[in-house]
Amino acid sequence: MDFDYIYQTLTKRFISEAYISNEGMLNLSCMKLRHLPEEFHTLSTLVYLNLSHNLLEEYPEGIFHMPNLVYLNLGHNKLEKLPPQIGNLTRLRFLGLGHNQITALPPEIGNLNRLTRLHVDNNRLTEFPSQINNLTKLAYVNLGNNQFSESPTERLFGCHS
Repeated sequence: MDFDYIYQTLTKRFISEAYISNEGMLNLSCMKLRHLPEEFHTLSTLVYLNLSHNLLEEYPEGIFHMPNLVYLNLGHNKLEKLPPQIGNLTRLRFLGLGHNQITALPPEIGNLNRLTRLHVDNNRLTEFPSQINNLTKLAYVNLGNNQFSESPTERLFGCHS
């Protein structure tokens, strides 16, 4: 029996039905997903996407072809880096990346000029890119439990510790 085929078929069907029933919102949290089907990119009109609490080790490529995303939660996975394509999601207001294994944020994160909430806690970050200053609408940032060599608050808020 081909369990991978069965898994892919069920996942595709579930995603399609969940998407249709929630009008631009898709919650696939806590499903033990390791990857998403290739057809995932066809959901280009998604506005809300929650993939938290899964087993993802890589970003599903289709995410970066969803220009309407406002909410993206990838927290509590096994992601190690954030690809530069994140800068394509210029409508994002919420980005959840906490509880992963991310070691760096790409400069392209500065393109997310509508971002108001950023969760990058419990990762392996050692520094913040200077482009973070472009995020003028950022109202909440969770940086806790990382490995910063110096406090990122000066860069973010102009504070001196």
